[in-house]
Amino acid sequence: MNFSITNMYTPCDSGRRQLLWTRLGSLINNNKEAFWCVNGDFNAIQSSDGRRSWLSVSRKENFSNFNQFIDENILLDLPLCERSFT
Repeated sequence: MNFSITNMYTPCDSGRRQLLWTRLGSLINNNKEAFWCVNGDFNAIQSSDGRRSWLSVSRKENFSNFNQFIDENILLDLPLCERSFT
């Protein structure tokens, strides 16, 4: 049994962020025999509830891209206790 831990700091730029998620997704999918733990700063949120100071301009494409990355790679967002924003 293989176990891989990936700690990442994702770029703030949406194009570079998407490229990193695509490359990481390929790595995960090419190594399906391993269990993966992906953690770090994704510079993205799953919904507007995950942001402290939400701007009036919604960035739904950021939500959908991040959620798509999570879904396509069969990742789970583990709940963290007693912290609204991490």
